[in-house]
Amino acid sequence: MTYKDSKCFEQIDFTFEKVDTETYNVHVKTGKKHGILCKEAFVFANTEIFHIEIFAFKGDHTLTFKAPNANSQADMDFGGIKVYESCDGAIDLVKSIVNMAKCFLGGISDHPKIPVIGSHVPPYMEEANVKFLHEAKG
Repeated sequence: MTYKDSKCFEQIDFTFEKVDTETYNVHVKTGKKHGILCKEAFVFANTEIFHIEIFAFKGDHTLTFKAPNANSQADMDFGGIKVYESCDGAIDLVKSIVNMAKCFLGGISDHPKIPVIGSHVPPYMEEANVKFLHEAKG
């Protein structure tokens, strides 16, 4: 994937690579910077991984992610890893992380009566996903 004219760089190229059964790399090549002091934050995530990386320098960068079990490997093989840009500063990044967490935290146990992580999808999780899809896809 190529991203042009980001907040800080003229171009950023992302390449996803499967190294072996449990190791995956994301190669990030940042191009010419728009300013000396600018930096750009990205969130790399899927159902198993959540990682924030800040890029402040032009060049080649490699992020390595491990998928130690069959479920996480199947997730990486099927959907890879998603990249989310943080368009604003650290406070907005934290807000975005909380909003993204609302999309995924819930319905992760076998017990239907436990709040938040019970076996059902909580209403806040439904609402967060609908809102995200509406904003992202129109």
